[in-house]
Amino acid sequence: DIVLTLAVLFLLILLLNLMPAFAPPTWMAMSWVGFNLPDGNPLIFAIVAAGAATTGRVILATFARSLVRARWMRQSDRENIDVATHWLRKHRTLTAGAFFFYALSPLP
Repeated sequence: DIVLTLAVLFLLILLLNLMPAFAPPTWMAMSWVGFNLPDGNPLIFAIVAAGAATTGRVILATFARSLVRARWMRQSDRENIDVATHWLRKHRTLTAGAFFFYALSPLP
């Protein structure tokens, strides 16, 4: 019974995160689960939901990158992105530090 519940939760959160826009946020789905299954283990639910959300976003990003880059992006834009990618990979420490400080900053 719990395995089926966790499988349904994983599938639901995965599908929500595969939608590129207009999907309810993951926290809203988790709130609904919490209200409807108050006896469930919230830590297990959170771990399953986090795994599903991450998997969904990785699939969405991979698909979007291949679709947009291959079909909708001009060659000059692809070259600009390649130059930026090369610079970011060359300066990994600076890039990681900048992203870390940005993540901790109050900027959106």
